[in-house]
Amino acid sequence: MAMRHKGPRGQISLRAPLPQHRLYEQRAEELGIPAGDYSALILALVHGLDVPEYISKKLNPDQLRLLEVEVQNASQRTAQLAKGA
Repeated sequence: MAMRHKGPRGQISLRAPLPQHRLYEQRAEELGIPAGDYSALILALVHGLDVPEYISKKLNPDQLRLLEVEVQNASQRTAQLAKGA
């Protein structure tokens, strides 16, 4: 089966510590998307950008809302760390 064209994209190479890599692969699998799409999804959410349409089409609204909450909580923890808490 031919792969759908996802539009013009840039490439980011990512190497993560193995425990984190396993988690990222697991989360991507739970969502039913490739790990690269998971990375693009999380980066978009963290930076307040629109989730690429080719990814959002694969997710149900509840999955996306849960991810948005997780990212918001992580952002709050990061802000606390930056303050030295």
